[in-house]
Amino acid sequence: MKKCYRCKEDLSLENFHKDKSKKDRLDYMCKNCRKIKQRKDYVKNLEKIKIRHKKYRAEHAERERKRGIKYYKEHIEEEKKRSKKYYLNNLKKTKERHKKFYLKNPDYDKKHYKKNIKKIQERRFSLKGRDVRSKYKFNVTISDMLEWQDYKCAICQEVENGIRLHVDHDHITGQIRMLLCHGCNLGNGITDNWQLLLAKSEYIKTYSS
Repeated sequence: MKKCYRCKEDLSLENFHKDKSKKDRLDYMCKNCRKIKQRKDYVKNLEKIKIRHKKYRAEHAERERKRGIKYYKEHIEEEKKRSKKYYLNNLKKTKERHKKFYLKNPDYDKKHYKKNIKKIQERRFSLKGRDVRSKYKFNVTISDMLEWQDYKCAICQEVENGIRLHVDHDHITGQIRMLLCHGCNLGNGITDNWQLLLAKSEYIKTYSS
């Protein structure tokens, strides 16, 4: 048993942190009192702590960046949930901050695009990027439609091979139809091929009300 210097209670030794500088190798405050004191000190010296942290991050920018990336990759799902939760809870505040940033940096998007054009295009035209956009726009993923259609165009039955299939939809009702190759989607080459023309007429008839 040991008496806490702060709360004056007799507590078991497991309620004290280890401290090698003391004779009994234990802190003179219990864990609970130490926690309360640390919190009070933090609030009291908040501005000094912020300045110190900011200075440290500026001096070790590259090291902190790598550490942040490593942590994010190891805890990617947790970080996504945390970011989403923060965004939803602070929607107005976040939008105002973004608005201020873009007013100060009107050319940010252009500069960022030019600097990272290869990465952006790879991400945009990757299957994952296409899935994100189609889910947002049509509430369906390209992956599911490709699997269902056996990776073939719904009209000419050409297999997707380096050329992307596009989501076809009714421009009046907004109804999703199926995936078509570029030619069938625009109608190129169909007018000269009666079989494709017939196939397209049957395809449109299937989805017409």
